[in-house]
Amino acid sequence: MLSLVIFSSSFLLFQVQPLIGKYILPWFGGGAGVWAVCMLFFQVLLLGGYAYAHASIRWLRPKAQVIVHGVILAGALALLPITPSERWRPEGAADPTWRILLLLVATLGLPYLALSATAPLVQGWFARLNPGRSPYRLYALSNLASLLALLAYPFVVEPALTRSAQAVAWSCAFGAYAVLYAGCAGLLFWQGDWGREEGKGADGSQVERPKAGQLALWVMLPAAGSAMLLGATNKICQDLAAAPFLWVVPLGLYLVTFIVCFDSPQWYSRLMWVVVLLVVSGVLVWVEIDEIKSVRLSIGCYGGVMLACCMLCHGELAKLKPDPAYLTRYYLCIAGGGALGGAGVAILAPLVFSGYYEFHTAAMVSCGLLLAIPFATQGEGVRRVAERLALYGTIPPAVFLAVLLGMEIANWPVTVTKIVQVRSFYGALTVSEKDEDEALRHVRLLRHGATTHGAQHLHPSLRDKPTSYFTANAGPGCVLRSLRPEEPRRIGVVGLGVGTIAAYGKKGDVIRFYEIDAEVERLARKYFTYLGNSAAKVEVVLGDARLSLEREEAQRFDVIFVDAFSGDAIPTHLITREALGVYLRHLVNDGAIVFHVSNNYLNLVPVLANLAEQAGMQGSLLWPYGRGDMVEDYPSEWVILTRNRGLAVAAHEAAEGCAVEEDEVDEERFHGLGKGWCIGRV
Repeated sequence: MLSLVIFSSSFLLFQVQPLIGKYILPWFGGGAGVWAVCMLFFQVLLLGGYAYAHASIRWLRPKAQVIVHGVILAGALALLPITPSERWRPEGAADPTWRILLLLVATLGLPYLALSATAPLVQGWFARLNPGRSPYRLYALSNLASLLALLAYPFVVEPALTRSAQAVAWSCAFGAYAVLYAGCAGLLFWQGDWGREEGKGADGSQVERPKAGQLALWVMLPAAGSAMLLGATNKICQDLAAAPFLWVVPLGLYLVTFIVCFDSPQWYSRLMWVVVLLVVSGVLVWVEIDEIKSVRLSIGCYGGVMLACCMLCHGELAKLKPDPAYLTRYYLCIAGGGALGGAGVAILAPLVFSGYYEFHTAAMVSCGLLLAIPFATQGEGVRRVAERLALYGTIPPAVFLAVLLGMEIANWPVTVTKIVQVRSFYGALTVSEKDEDEALRHVRLLRHGATTHGAQHLHPSLRDKPTSYFTANAGPGCVLRSLRPEEPRRIGVVGLGVGTIAAYGKKGDVIRFYEIDAEVERLARKYFTYLGNSAAKVEVVLGDARLSLEREEAQRFDVIFVDAFSGDAIPTHLITREALGVYLRHLVNDGAIVFHVSNNYLNLVPVLANLAEQAGMQGSLLWPYGRGDMVEDYPSEWVILTRNRGLAVAAHEAAEGCAVEEDEVDEERFHGLGKGWCIGRV
């Protein structure tokens, strides 16, 4: 029954993580930073639960431990269901880190603390009830339950239940867990007085206390693993897409390393994982130098380096596990290390780093810790020369990762001159300049991570010319040329970039930008002139666009451009059925919503085709020829949704070139668009 209590508590812990993320993700911009802060909360509460379990085992008699935990569970039950209050929704564009943390504490604090404490507390009871039997396989069991919960959510829970139904179902499951605990507590009371002091072995003799070096490794090894987890997640989402599924993959791999390393010593091979780290880090250097655009290869490389580093850190951590007499202290150190690594990525890194450098930094720290193990433990756990030599194999991967970090800092490939780089909660922003082939083509660019979010010519004769993804022959140009060019227009834009669309503004027009990151507006006004030089009235509303539009009165926009990007893709909460409903409330009847869907990794066209069909709207797809990377010639892909078929056809015909015949369409990319879609190349 003890095993069942551990399994159920760990399962509930990792079921609630994606559930609460699904609630608050749309409130705070949908970026990877939201998940990083959520993970920090989970790690800190885990530390709190482990600290409570350690104090309970050390200071309370067994029956008192059982009663106190029962009281905490009763208090947690009184706070159910776990539905975040709407009052926590943010206003404006202030850094939301502390708001997210307070929201999570108010909504989930006590239930999560009670669940976090269960596994170490019950394992402590198991060790005292079963002297001579190792309790550490129960740690592998708890991580297995967490992994199953994590996998069950996207494939079983989310498709079957609405968000509110998920919260109710989780709360009911928590109640069932509390009943199971109550039954277990009743059985424990029949066992009599089965406790013993911390540090005493099964025979009552004093067990040697862990050395300082060993205690330090108990903290630092899991800290490095935790930092690797969040660093890899940030890196993947920054360069690829801020998709929740991409957050699950690294976390799942992270849990696998604990399961493998703590289930049995035979599953961990130090030499094998050093070789894996060497190979994968070498491939990653090759991918970055050659700028290979492959979502599978990129995720494989970043995930592979993270997996190898976590396997090595957690494998060595398992080798250093103490006698069960110090079990809760050991788990407390592990939880402290996890929280330390999470705080380093979620709080410290944005303050210290101007770019996303924590992945490379954490990987190099991991390699350094592995090299320090023989010295920190006076050879314990690394007795043979061959074992030490295997650890020295982490030196080449550390060099590879240092090279990658240098490339990141130097902005490899060096084709631009960096002017300024800043980092906010929402990502790393870089303003840079480069010279094209001709003297007139000296340009300034804004990049978010690895993705260009706007560019402007610096020569006075070209400064007001729309560039990059917004040229006259791209989606915005085609639509605005077809949209009553002689009359004043109201234009909404989700995502500011450098404000390029303002270049299309005429006297009498109103162009209203919605931007979540205040740093983007600051850079757009300081280093670019589109906003200041526009003939239109330009307004910038700071805050998440969807929340801002939900709060506002109907704006009666003639067209809404959705050009908000996190990494290389639109945040998912901006392309849902609910989001489309918000846009339509602010759109005139014959207006259009225009989505920028250019992406190297994800195909968002079928998603919008499905939304258009549900809303009874006409679709027009403008997709690019394969052109060069000149600043006025960026290939860009746009989807126009409207109930005004005439506008869709006019925008399509305004594109330079002609309609694409049916046999020219990329069937794999544009499959399932349905009848009535205009498809044209620009």
